[in-house]
Amino acid sequence: MRRASKKRLKELPQLAKLVRLKLRVQPTCERCGKRATCVHHWAGRRWNLLEVRFFKSSCRKCNQFAREHPRQAIAEGWRAPIGIYAA
Repeated sequence: MRRASKKRLKELPQLAKLVRLKLRVQPTCERCGKRATCVHHWAGRRWNLLEVRFFKSSCRKCNQFAREHPRQAIAEGWRAPIGIYAA
């Protein structure tokens, strides 16, 4: 079984370029201030995978925090509230 759809596979090279650009512009984690190593998708990754306005530079620890502690992440503004994915 395929891990990603054909559409998503086409988007991945674009995503890689956008992530590199975001990390060049904002090289520190927007939550803790440490060196950013990835991009946190503040409002999810479904239809808005390539929406740069929802990117936040992040270290791995803070990116994982959003997954493991969703309520606290929402309270801190590190994750979008449920249902706030369209803008």
